[in-house]
Amino acid sequence: MTNKANRETVKIHYRRHAREWVMQFLFQRDIADSLDETPVLDSFAFQLRETELYELPEKDIFKKAYKAAVKLLSGILEKLPQIDEMISRFSLKSDWPIERIDPVDKNIMRVAVYEMLYCDNVPPIVSINEAVEIGKEFGSSHSPSFINGILNSIKDSLPKIEKESAQQQ
Repeated sequence: MTNKANRETVKIHYRRHAREWVMQFLFQRDIADSLDETPVLDSFAFQLRETELYELPEKDIFKKAYKAAVKLLSGILEKLPQIDEMISRFSLKSDWPIERIDPVDKNIMRVAVYEMLYCDNVPPIVSINEAVEIGKEFGSSHSPSFINGILNSIKDSLPKIEKESAQQQ
């Protein structure tokens, strides 16, 4: 049974939809590198309406996922420099500058890092596990282990990061 067939038999939590939509939207923005004047959230809403995603079988799931995705996307865009700095700091420890990270992997990690740093209601291990699973579906064969390694390094440094942030304020 393929991964896609497996997904159809398993009820996916609305937050997984939100994470995937946001990752795909961020990826698209990175690749297009456009100067689109459309406000980001309007563009995101339009994109979802124009895809089959808008027609999820359970409308309530779509509504919850959409609400979570908008909140997630807004937060990521607001904190993008800090998120990218964090990814860069830990990817450089593996001799892998952020500019060389596959855009899919980078955007999966952006979502997870945002959750680890700014979403108290999501345990870091959940963010990592979700990122690895999304990496299995959308990334290369190397994505899950790469994503897991970088995100676990970030997770392991969280108490230190929180102390540094408190001292800077």
